[in-house]
Amino acid sequence: MALGWRDYVAGDFEQAAQRFRRILDLTPESHREAERLLLAAKRTTLPLRAADALHLALAIQAGARGIVTFDLRMARAAVLAGSLEIHPAL
Repeated sequence: MALGWRDYVAGDFEQAAQRFRRILDLTPESHREAERLLLAAKRTTLPLRAADALHLALAIQAGARGIVTFDLRMARAAVLAGSLEIHPAL
């Protein structure tokens, strides 16, 4: 059976994580993308935390199509990033 982000939301984290988990290295490019996101957020009223910027930068760098998050601030930042779908976990 194919698992998707809804499996995570439904509480089947372990199975969904096995399918979607990928370990990425923080690279200079990751840091530059995070910096770009932080600078873009500064031009708006959206406060973006550095850790969230790194998570979003890694998702973008990995070619993720979207993120699942309980964090509304991070979801708004992902919208600002422009290349990620948001799947609210609430």
